[in-house]
Amino acid sequence: MGNTANDSVIEYWATMNQSDGAAATVGQVLTDDMFDGSASLTRTLLNARPITPAPDTIDPANPGSGAGTSFHFARRPAANANGWNNSPVTFTFFPGDLMAGGVPQLTLTKTGDALPTATLTADNRTWTRADDTASYPLTLQGSDPDTGVVSQTATDTLKIDTAAPTVSFDSSSGVLTVSDAPSDPSKAMSGVWRLYRTAADGSGAQLVKTFGLTSGNGASSQTISGLANGYYVVEDAAGNQSAPVRVSGVNPPTPSRPSGSLPGGGVDPVGPPLGDDEPVPEPDIDEADDGTTHATINETVTQIADPTGALFGGSFDAADANALMDYRYAFTTAVPGVLTTTTELLAADGSALAGGSLPTTQPGSCLVKRVVTDKQGNTTTVNLTYQLVKPAYPEVYPGGPGTDPDAPDGTGGGNPGGDSENPKPPVEPVGPPTISSDGTQHARVKLTVTEATVPAFMTAAGAQGLLLRHWSPQTVDGATPKISVDSLVRVADNSVVSRVDLSVPDNYLITYTLADAAGNTTVVELTYCLVASRPPLVVPEPSDDDPTAIVPPLHPVEPPYVDDAGNQHAVTDDAMTEPVEVGVVMSETEIQTMVEERYAFLSAGGDDAEVVGFSVADMAGKPTTFINKSFPASYTVRYKVADDAGDTTLLRLRYSLVADDEPSVPPAPPLNPGTPDEGRPDAPVISVVDPDDPLPGRPLGPVSVEEDERGLHHAVIEDTIVVGLREGMMTPSDFAALFAKRYGVASTLADGAVTASSVALFDSEGVPITAVDRSKPGIYHLEQVFSDSAGNTTTLRVTYEVRATNRKLAAV
Repeated sequence: MGNTANDSVIEYWATMNQSDGAAATVGQVLTDDMFDGSASLTRTLLNARPITPAPDTIDPANPGSGAGTSFHFARRPAANANGWNNSPVTFTFFPGDLMAGGVPQLTLTKTGDALPTATLTADNRTWTRADDTASYPLTLQGSDPDTGVVSQTATDTLKIDTAAPTVSFDSSSGVLTVSDAPSDPSKAMSGVWRLYRTAADGSGAQLVKTFGLTSGNGASSQTISGLANGYYVVEDAAGNQSAPVRVSGVNPPTPSRPSGSLPGGGVDPVGPPLGDDEPVPEPDIDEADDGTTHATINETVTQIADPTGALFGGSFDAADANALMDYRYAFTTAVPGVLTTTTELLAADGSALAGGSLPTTQPGSCLVKRVVTDKQGNTTTVNLTYQLVKPAYPEVYPGGPGTDPDAPDGTGGGNPGGDSENPKPPVEPVGPPTISSDGTQHARVKLTVTEATVPAFMTAAGAQGLLLRHWSPQTVDGATPKISVDSLVRVADNSVVSRVDLSVPDNYLITYTLADAAGNTTVVELTYCLVASRPPLVVPEPSDDDPTAIVPPLHPVEPPYVDDAGNQHAVTDDAMTEPVEVGVVMSETEIQTMVEERYAFLSAGGDDAEVVGFSVADMAGKPTTFINKSFPASYTVRYKVADDAGDTTLLRLRYSLVADDEPSVPPAPPLNPGTPDEGRPDAPVISVVDPDDPLPGRPLGPVSVEEDERGLHHAVIEDTIVVGLREGMMTPSDFAALFAKRYGVASTLADGAVTASSVALFDSEGVPITAVDRSKPGIYHLEQVFSDSAGNTTTLRVTYEVRATNRKLAAV
């Protein structure tokens, strides 16, 4: 309170101390004692009563809340921590004891306005603001209009945002864009505040990022990149949340083949070697409820069980499982952070593996499971089935049919195969056999054989015979696989040749493919070494007609085999025919003398070779100690010599006895065959009917006819076929077809019926064989029996000779 006079200012300060709060009037009187003047001034002072809002934690509607005494108004709902509401705000007046004994009211006035926004009374106690507003400042004051008593003032600022923010994801850039800018201008904007990762329905929110606010207000928009796959919700400063949006485009960990594991990469294989054409199988990718992606790869690798225990040391364990996975799979990811990897070794059905390992010595299978997880929770699972199967590829056993059963190693083929009780195992493959995607197995073996030179050439067909001389290829069921000669390569200059010159010492690499009917194969790489020949020579003595003639030595049937000690072993064939001499029997000593008088056996140095073996066998291959010259027959005389170094040569002499009066060309049979009394047996008659034969239609006379106790006749007829070298093998069925074309067979009986047996094949020694290799010189014996309806038989015996000659021979 102050008073002014003549620019002089006098101020008085007074404190009213009235407990009832009623209005009080105060005043002053100034008196001028000089002029006897005075001036007075009065003021009415009001004691403003306190006005208290309801605490945010109290429900003002609760009777025990203290409404009207502890507080006189409530604002509901309360603003959030940022000062924002996202729904309408209501003020409620609780007069109570605010103006004791008066008529209280509460005015709400927007800052700057002259008139109240609302006046609340006991009869009209609420006011609501529903519209959005970025800022609506209010002053609240209680009063009693009748007494003029007023309360203190309270202030509040309304910030209401009822619009939810929006969010979008650009999969091409991987950027999530969030915005709180309202499309409706009547709406307020509180700004972007928080980013959550949720389930697809928005539940289970996990805070990912909080954006900065200024005075409780956020930016109108934000962009985020590098988010993990999943669903996301954005919240503005007022607490409004967007609908969930799916973020994708982050792939699970990407598998690939490690570069070092590919051919030429330098990493030793673990399990089956990887090829260039073995990409990682396509994964199946699923998405979880939380938006993370999960890839599954299923792959099966197969190896052949190894009874020797060489494969993984006989047992495939957890360490091997890890190594196998590391060899076959590498993983990368675009997600920052280190990948987490777990690997399990399980049974094939996914259960626990008994004993924790898989024996590799027998067929079986297991499951190797690797799970790779990135920092965002995306996973790639590889289910790798590792299975072991029994061998199915053709195998190569030591010991072929051989050329000399009396050779020091006992096989005649150079590679002893053991005996029936202790057979030698097959040749071990070079490296683990592989299994193709179609399940066929493929192996590779390396062989070496050394032979001595002979004056001949060897083509691909001859190379097939070379393999069979020394080894016995077999399929898993014991059959002979199909043998293909892939290449003949001269080692010195790595040149491919069409044939091997067997007369020149040299080295060759011959590659074969053995295949069974199912497509399993074994590649054979045979190193073929030719060395200078030095076994003893077999030189026929000159004939009595020209005793001074120089007769060349007999050539070996095959290139002499060279054993591990370096000794050479040759086999030569020759034949001689003598007439039957009734009553004459040759003893072993006489047979040996006959051989020694017929041939000279010389070492390579010209000295006599030592006899180390002698035997005689009949046509059935049975040993005998004599030759009965009384009947037509055939014998094999074996005479073996050795030099001082241990080199050997075996002479196989086919000694045949024929009837002295046998005509060179028998007479043709009559149209109506006669009876045995007329000089012709009842046995079937055979004639050569092949039009390509030099004498088509010529009959074949029997070399012997026997009558059994039943009166049936059994004739034996012999013929000779000489052919030149050519490709291919001849089987019994092939010869049966050849005989059907070459020979005409007629029964002497009225019904004309004739049945034929299968063709039996023998080598030059009379040992049964299964096929004739026509790519190399040799002499073979074939037999087929023809029977008529009465039981009379004619046995056709054919000497089939393959010669290395330039003369034109039969085209059979």
